[in-house]
Formats: sequence, C-alpha cells, structure tokens
Amino acid sequence: MAWRGEVEDGTGWGGLVPSKAEREQERREAAERQANTYARTLAIALHKKHYPDVVWHPLPDTLGLLTQIDNMVAGLVKPAAPGCDA
Repeated sequence: MAWRGEVEDGTGWGGLVPSKAEREQERREAAERQANTYARTLAIALHKKHYPDVVWHPLPDTLGLLTQIDNMVAGLVKPAAPGCDA
C-alpha cells in the first residue's frame, strides 16, 4: 500500500491506497480465479456427461484441471478404422 495525500477529486486525505503493482497483482489473481472456475465447470460437465460411473474429483489448481480435461477429451477420441488414412 502507498500513502497518498490529496485525492484527485478534492475530497481530502486518501490514506492508504493500493499501488499500481498491487492493483495489477489483484487483477492477475482475479483472472486466475476466473480461469480456474471456468476450467472446473468444464471438467465437471465433461465428467458428468461422459464418465458418470468413474469416481473422480477435480484438482484444485488450474493446470491440474486442464490436464484432467485433456485426459477426458483424449478418451473421447475414437481410433481410426483400419485402412483409413486418418
């Protein structure tokens, strides 16, 4: 936090306000939470639709969730028929 005197709108002493670096860190953390929520929602939907009989729990971190999504989607790909040039 940084001290700031007169507030731009002239209302007086502003006290402690977040620095630019702190605001940027807060913005990054909010974006990470949003990405994690989106990945968690997608992973849960994939599991529910395609693997309902498999005991599974989403991982807490975004990279872990993306790995789980990757594994689930890879399991949905059907192998090419013999003789196909796929």
